[in-house]
Amino acid sequence: MKKTLLIIPLLFLAIPMLAQSDKEADQNRYGKGKMPFTEDGRVVFSKIVSANECNADKIFNSVRLCITELFNSANDVIQMEDKESHILVCKGFSKVPTRGLMGGVQAAQVWYTLKIQTKDGRYKIDIYDIKGHYPGGVVNGIYLNPADWPAEALTYEVCFKPNGKMKTAREGFYRRAIIDGCNDMMTLIESKIMAELTAPTCKSADDW
Repeated sequence: MKKTLLIIPLLFLAIPMLAQSDKEADQNRYGKGKMPFTEDGRVVFSKIVSANECNADKIFNSVRLCITELFNSANDVIQMEDKESHILVCKGFSKVPTRGLMGGVQAAQVWYTLKIQTKDGRYKIDIYDIKGHYPGGVVNGIYLNPADWPAEALTYEVCFKPNGKMKTAREGFYRRAIIDGCNDMMTLIESKIMAELTAPTCKSADDW
């Protein structure tokens, strides 16, 4: 009996500690400043990456190969490909594993426009026109219509409670998905382009 009395208070102490840990983790990862708003109110995830000793043409070719690997059909997602200006624009979506209600993980659809520009020695990634998309479906016997959550609508004030805890409803769910999905996309693109740029090339027909 004494053991039981000792364990129960410890469990009740652990619950607020876990909640505090989740609250701090959400603030650090999804809190103020993590959704990058521009001065004109748009959300744009942007990154400039160095590619020393590589000219714009070589980087652009690596970008094209990267897009081919990332999407099932590059031709379906590419909206503009300007080899002279070294600009590639795509429209697509990613399925992002995201924590939702009751701590469960669901695949959230994040739609976006991806723009990559290359110059000698560097390239720039921009992700914008971002939205979380619910395709519609039956939940608990009720059909829910498709719906969109634009990134611009998912402000800190909308997605966090006054006590600083992140909401688990759709607003918080899609803010998580957009921030994680876009940051992961930029990291993945950077790693794939680097792999293409540093891959050994054949010097002759016999060297393969």
